[in-house]
Amino acid sequence: MKILTSLSFVWSHMRWLRILLYGVTFLATLVLASKRDYVLQSFSGNVGAGNYTYYQMYREGEVTLLVETLEGDADIYISSSSLSPDFDNYDMNSVTCGEDRVEIPNDMKRPVGIGIYGHPSHESTRYRFTVLVDYFSGSESFIQGNNREEGDEDVEEESILWTIFVSILKILLDILV
Repeated sequence: MKILTSLSFVWSHMRWLRILLYGVTFLATLVLASKRDYVLQSFSGNVGAGNYTYYQMYREGEVTLLVETLEGDADIYISSSSLSPDFDNYDMNSVTCGEDRVEIPNDMKRPVGIGIYGHPSHESTRYRFTVLVDYFSGSESFIQGNNREEGDEDVEEESILWTIFVSILKILLDILV
């Protein structure tokens, strides 16, 4: 009889344990979603040898730009004074082989010109361009490019409000079931 009573006690408290687990998951999601590395936009592009592909960024606040070279060698040049930066006219740059990362400070004048350069050592360069932001800073924004073809864009966005909404629905569903 004691075993049945113990099992009944455990079973009745399982529901509350699941609710507690969902609550902890919800709070962890909020903390993780508030981290800086929120992907605002990500897309792929191509640039020929010795050429540039230009983009403009209007978003205020701190922004991190990542250029991952998929084939060839892509370099990134940033300017607040020119919308067409190059290797002679830029404020910031990253010219590594592999992943190029530039952190745009909050106080840099907008719009920011972004130039992705295809190194001449390769006939063509294929890259993935990712924009990381702090979700809670700046305004809603977008990156505009002058060299995108239809189907070239692969936007990856996730809303923190959607994550919160889904977490609340899971908790409510578990309480009702």
